[in-house]
Amino acid sequence: PITSTPEKKVCRNDKLDVLASGYTPTKRKIEIIVLVLFFTFWVTSLYNIIHVQMEANGLYQNILSTVIGFIFSIFLADFLGGVVHWACDTWGSPNSKFGGVFIRSFREHHIDPQAMTKHDFVEVSADSCIIPMPFLIAVTFWRILFFFQIELLIMNITLWTTFFVMMTNQIHKWAHISRDKRPMIVKFLQSLRVILHPQVHNKHHRPPFDKNYCIFNGWMNPILSQFGFWRWVERQITSITGAIPRADDADWTERFDVDPTTGESIRKPSAIATQK
Repeated sequence: PITSTPEKKVCRNDKLDVLASGYTPTKRKIEIIVLVLFFTFWVTSLYNIIHVQMEANGLYQNILSTVIGFIFSIFLADFLGGVVHWACDTWGSPNSKFGGVFIRSFREHHIDPQAMTKHDFVEVSADSCIIPMPFLIAVTFWRILFFFQIELLIMNITLWTTFFVMMTNQIHKWAHISRDKRPMIVKFLQSLRVILHPQVHNKHHRPPFDKNYCIFNGWMNPILSQFGFWRWVERQITSITGAIPRADDADWTERFDVDPTTGESIRKPSAIATQK
């Protein structure tokens, strides 16, 4: 009934206000520090790799190692970004002591997908830099001692994977921005499917938001879907912990239900109608 619409709207806005309040001035300051440190270590890691290559013989092998590392990193970053996306969508809550501050933005995004388009690069990308940071520090101080080409390959994979992971949420944001506001180079790369295309990502935003988690370019989505990877991992976690996947997300979005016995997510009739 029409009379119920304002109540739902107020409820939705209240939820968004609560989630938005979790973005505090302190978190903003931490994000700026994290980004500065990330780019500092990324540049020093790049310098270390170039320095190692210049000191070594075998130009062809060095170039080959760089190219292989770059290509492999695209797939790896897409997968790792998908793992984080799946984990924060599926488990925990904004009130969780561990990771709640990060889960907050995922709940906000499912209620209002356009909210992230109003966030700047710092807010969008800083969280993605935290996990890669120790790996960048390792590459910065890495001194090759034994298996040169293997170690150089690992260094290249680390360098480019961390960069792509850092860019993942910015690329995700571009998939939500209206076409006329996207930079020309972004639209070109999206058209080639080198980075996430909006049509690929739209499938994730159909309740219960349980597919197409990989959002760097989405190349890993059909591969993981073919093997039922996410549902298999969820069943293992539920069997061990008893936790129900997406239960918290269902409460926040109110667009699907979760069977407490099987953990199966089911779209509500209203949500199905909205998709038509």
